[in-house]
Amino acid sequence: MIEIREFDDVSDRELVSAWRALDGVGACPSLFASHTWLSVWSRHFAGSCAPSLLAGYESGIPIGLAPLFVSRRGVAELPVNFLSLRSEFMFVEGRGGEFVEAALRHLRRSGRALVLRNLPADSPSHRALAQRSRPAGYFRGESASRVTPYVDTSRAWDDYLAHIPKKRVARWQRRARKLERHAGMRICSYDEQVDVEALVDAVIDVDSRSWREGEGTSIRGRGLGEFFRESCGAMA
Repeated sequence: MIEIREFDDVSDRELVSAWRALDGVGACPSLFASHTWLSVWSRHFAGSCAPSLLAGYESGIPIGLAPLFVSRRGVAELPVNFLSLRSEFMFVEGRGGEFVEAALRHLRRSGRALVLRNLPADSPSHRALAQRSRPAGYFRGESASRVTPYVDTSRAWDDYLAHIPKKRVARWQRRARKLERHAGMRICSYDEQVDVEALVDAVIDVDSRSWREGEGTSIRGRGLGEFFRESCGAMA
């Protein structure tokens, strides 16, 4: 029997412990469902939406988590916006259906509607919801929205390059060499501890001198500097 516990604080110690335990067994499907990302995201973008994070336990062991926020209209939603373009439930392998049904039954008892924008169509969360919505008392409506712009980086870099057309890789390499021929220019890859804030500030500075500043879409122009400093620092 799965017990659902609801948390209204992203920083709650019990919740964070369950979240990290699920992450530790590979249940976190993407960065956008991680505590590292959402703890920062919620401080900057939750606005009037209140955290309503559902953790599922069996015999005291966490088996799933639904990172939901409730709007003023009382609708439970995934935390997505123009920066966090997708989100999902997280659960241990083989327990998705049970957890999703238990979470939906919990929401049903509270009388909440559920709107899951930008849920990946090929995700385990989507499959579990398709199978368990009706038994939990929910009718399901669905519409396609967009094609994901993300690149799969779960493999090693060399594995990724091996699946890219050789002409494209050669073009990238030529551009890198051309860039480094300019006086004082070099391409750096950091794989050890560095001054993250200084690097983020450099990115913001370059961005503010690009075409995006004139369009009003630069990091500085949209007032996103502190979010990027905080999120990059947390991930580093």
